Amino acid sequence: MTRLALITLAVLLFFAPSSVQTTKQSDDTGCLDPTVNAPQTVHFGVLNSKGINIPKPVYPAAAKDAKISGMVKAVVVIDETGNVMWARVPNGHPLLRDAVKTVVCQARVKPIRLAGHPVKVTGILTYRFVL
Repeated sequence: MTRLALITLAVLLFFAPSSVQTTKQSDDTGCLDPTVNAPQTVHFGVLNSKGINIPKPVYPAAAKDAKISGMVKAVVVIDETGNVMWARVPNGHPLLRDAVKTVVCQARVKPIRLAGHPVKVTGILTYRFVL
């Protein structure tokens, strides 16, 4: 490793605790047991642009009939390989949220790296339902 890489890694590790957060698990997860807390991660932001495979949820017929549309955000924890290991869907219309819950755990993104090393990250996957 070069000297600059070692210094960068040391600085990142020194400041990492301030950027690490713990996300409390809620009852609306599909990826892990609801009694398990989310692991400590680095917050990333919106992950859609990093998507390798983000499955589209089926637009619920009841939501179409009721002319319900909008955006649903899923809070996810991505492991070092890019797989969703924990998720919750805290907002959006209940009919649309249920559709997202069925597919969010199948999403896959490019692994996120910090100083060249893959890390677990917390981020957002957004799903837009348009009639």
